[in-house]
Amino acid sequence: MVQQFAKDLDGKVVEPKVARHEANAIFKKAPISASMSGIGSRLIGVGFKRVPKFGFLLGISYIIGDGNDVGLVAATGASIFSAVFINPIRMIKKQQRAFYKETGAEKEAE
Repeated sequence: MVQQFAKDLDGKVVEPKVARHEANAIFKKAPISASMSGIGSRLIGVGFKRVPKFGFLLGISYIIGDGNDVGLVAATGASIFSAVFINPIRMIKKQQRAFYKETGAEKEAE
């Protein structure tokens, strides 16, 4: 469950043993809070990541006339064009995880 190359708050790589110990300490301290933290933002993030990708996928597929089958061009184009929407969401999720790791509380929307 712990990433092999976990990082601390300063962005430095931490040994897997240390990362595992920190993760276990967080889960022992507040197991329900730790497992449910950010579930709302995760669901919203999944929606925001999937909608642009499939929108571009279907749009490109329709424009180039792939018919019922989605081709390589449509899939590649959807990945490229949806990155503009997906990458900021990934950065927000990373910031939320770092805030939770530091404070033990969810970051409230401003």
